[in-house]
Amino acid sequence: MDIVDAVRQAAHGMPTAAQSEAGFRDAVSAHALPSGTVPARMSEDMKDSLSAREKDILRLYAQRLTTDEIAARLGIAKGSVFTYVHRAADKLGVTSRKEVLETCARYDLL
Repeated sequence: MDIVDAVRQAAHGMPTAAQSEAGFRDAVSAHALPSGTVPARMSEDMKDSLSAREKDILRLYAQRLTTDEIAARLGIAKGSVFTYVHRAADKLGVTSRKEVLETCARYDLL
């Protein structure tokens, strides 16, 4: 199971294979986004706001590639990878790559 699948399961309240029901609740509470960070429902405009390149890069991060590997695979500069992630974070109203990936998994944006 990759991180995207694990986050999807957590967002739907389902325990992962490696977690007991009690451990699952503790893990979700410990890693939950602060209230207000991500809306309970995402508007269609927000869902469509990510560019194809932003989605490509986020998919590669979700597959656990490094920034250097993503840059090499796409033939772009490492700084460009960071720029695309930063733009995606701004569009989704979050501040970190981790939050971008969690939001994408939660709303099935990739």
